[in-house]
This record gives sequence, structure tokens and C-alpha cells, in this order.
Amino acid sequence: MPLVSILIVDFLKAPSVVAGVHSILRQKCSFEYEIFIHDNSQNTENFEYLQTHLQNIPNVFITRGEKNNGYTKAYNIISRLSKGQYLAIVNPDIVWTDEKAFEKIILFIKSHPEVGIVGPRQKNPNGEIAITVRRFPNFLVQICRRTLLRNFPILHKKVCEDECQNFNYAKTQPVDWIQSSCVFLTKDLWENLGGFDETFFLFMADTALCRESWGKKKSVVFFAETEVQADGKRCSDGGIFEFFTKKTIRHHVWDALQYFWKYKNQTLPNRNT
Repeated sequence: MPLVSILIVDFLKAPSVVAGVHSILRQKCSFEYEIFIHDNSQNTENFEYLQTHLQNIPNVFITRGEKNNGYTKAYNIISRLSKGQYLAIVNPDIVWTDEKAFEKIILFIKSHPEVGIVGPRQKNPNGEIAITVRRFPNFLVQICRRTLLRNFPILHKKVCEDECQNFNYAKTQPVDWIQSSCVFLTKDLWENLGGFDETFFLFMADTALCRESWGKKKSVVFFAETEVQADGKRCSDGGIFEFFTKKTIRHHVWDALQYFWKYKNQTLPNRNT
């Protein structure tokens, strides 16, 4: 019986997924794991690439959506197939550069029952640390981030605080929320939280998940004792002018509005960063 289930949702990144899976297979850990890959691409060539390179590997399972179900629904679909006591929510571009990463993260969670969600440090190919930690979002600050308002000194300071630009990525510590590009949690907590909220299509579901975890008295922790590599590309990058030319920006804005509506008039469960 696998202890950990690694869940990966792909959208037109089959070669990256294959590289990531092979890096997982090099993990040196004392427990079994399984890997579920859901192809959301609606692209035959992408799906066939996954099948050609991965389908004969034990405990690797590939599924394909009849339509693009969105980030949240796709992860919920494959989470229901998983058998592990722990879940790893992993983006398709993640490569595991530390062969003991799984062992370190699972040991940390086991040793800290008060912890709900754990995410390791991420580095981009150029060696820069990826900004994966944030404060819980503020509506005005979110507007400033995508407009020229962020250049005003007072507002710029608020944006920097929101983005945790002075965060110490060398220290393991509680955080408000961490991007779900690579996070671990128990399956019990995942099910208790109801998985990802499918109100969100692509963004903000990780913010909401962390908020709900804090609400259950389970902390969210940035884990500095290991790291993974990501491709450094952010599909939400862009300002107000990209709203009209970039579909992912529109998804981000819509999901953000959904988030603020969901938590309107609610107090924050915790603030640690």
C-alpha cells in the first residue's frame, strides 16, 4: 500500500511531466508511493507522449479528461483515485533535485501533528528562489499589483508586504499560504477540507485551501530543508493591459473576485508572515 500519492495535472507540458516523474523515481525513501497524472490538455500528441514514456512504469497512472476540467476539478478527480495516507500536489514542471526530499517532508509532517500543509523551497533554472509564499490577499493590494498604483511609495510597500519580498527562504516557518505548485498534506485533512474548491478554475484555490487549513487549527509551513526546481514561468504574470490579451490573466482576476466574495466579512484565521 503506498504511503504517498503524487498528483500531477498536466496542460501541454508532457516532456516536463516525464522529466519530473523520472526525478521522482530517483527518490530514496523507505516507503512506497504512487503517481497519478491527469492530462487536461485536450491534445492527442501531448497525451500520447505521456503514454509512450510513462505507461509501462509500475504505480504510474495516466488519465485524460474529456474536456479541460480546470485545475481544481482535475486534482479532485485524481485525488479520489489515490490510496496514499499523504498527498503531494505537484505542478507538471517540478523536478526533484534532492533524492531525499520525500523522506524529509514526510518525516517533518509525522513529527509535527499541528502542521497541515507543507511546501518546500523552489528554485528556477537560473538559480533564483521562486516566490511561493504570500500573505492572505487584500482586495486593494491586488488591484495595485496589476496597475501603476504599485509605483506609489505607500502602496508599493503594501504590495511588497503582500508578496513577502523580504521572506527568509532559508528558514522553515509558518506562513499564511503557499503556492500549491508543490505541497504535501495528509489525505485526511484534504478530505476534511473538501479538496480544492471547484468554484475556482485555475487560481486562488491554494490560497483558500491554506486559509481553510488554518481555520481547522492546522498550520501551513514553508519547509526549507529541501528544495525542488521549477521552470520559472508564471502563467499569471502580467498587468492590467494583458487582461485583454491573456486568458490566464482573466482567469486570475475572475478567481480573485470569487475568493473575495467567498470570504467577504470574514476575519483571517491566522497571520504569521
